[in-house]
Amino acid sequence: MQRRLVKCLEDLCASYDGTVRSSVGDIVEFTFGEDGLDPAMMEAKDGSVLDFMHQLEHIRSTQPFNDDEELNKEDMQVLE
Repeated sequence: MQRRLVKCLEDLCASYDGTVRSSVGDIVEFTFGEDGLDPAMMEAKDGSVLDFMHQLEHIRSTQPFNDDEELNKEDMQVLE
């Protein structure tokens, strides 16, 4: 059973834009996995697992956030 599943999924790959595509470029999923996290990016350079809650708190404490400010049309980009 596992061999059949692996054989069916062997031509799929996660693209740089976050989508999952077949070998001919057809989109299979718009977001990699259920949560969009790439397992290759979940480890630090030394091989230890990243602490996402620590990273989130660090970003929240260092990046200003203004809830009243909205993006205008010039600030938005359409991904192709």
